[in-house]
Amino acid sequence: MTLLDHAYVPPATVNPTHSVHDAVQCTLPAQCDAVAVVENNSVVGVLTSRDVLLKVLLNGLDAKQIAVRDVMSHPVIMFDPKSEPEAALKIMLENNIRHLLLSEDGTTPLGMLSLRKLLQFIVEDQKEDLSSIEAFLLADSIGG
Repeated sequence: MTLLDHAYVPPATVNPTHSVHDAVQCTLPAQCDAVAVVENNSVVGVLTSRDVLLKVLLNGLDAKQIAVRDVMSHPVIMFDPKSEPEAALKIMLENNIRHLLLSEDGTTPLGMLSLRKLLQFIVEDQKEDLSSIEAFLLADSIGG
């Protein structure tokens, strides 16, 4: 199992010239509050709900008039989906981000990993480990 199994696949994408309003609409079907910003087949940024709140709404800007390129977050961290979940969590915490684009080649976005989905995955994995340890400790004799 890879991080892609717990990500939004494929990630929602928009062009940097799209309005913030249009970008937010792109996120609704996937129920992910981040969108990859792609221009000429290359990721140039990420637009998150935090960007919309802090850079658009808080400043009284019109989401239908402001372009994504004016408020997106960049540069973008692309992360290998075959990496360990704990490594992804470390990157997210060190960079104070809640969404991580997954890419095998460092350029093509394959999925958008949210902090919430990552933590759910890590917690479920820990539960399985704890169940195995509990079963081992409660075995009634040597070897089970």
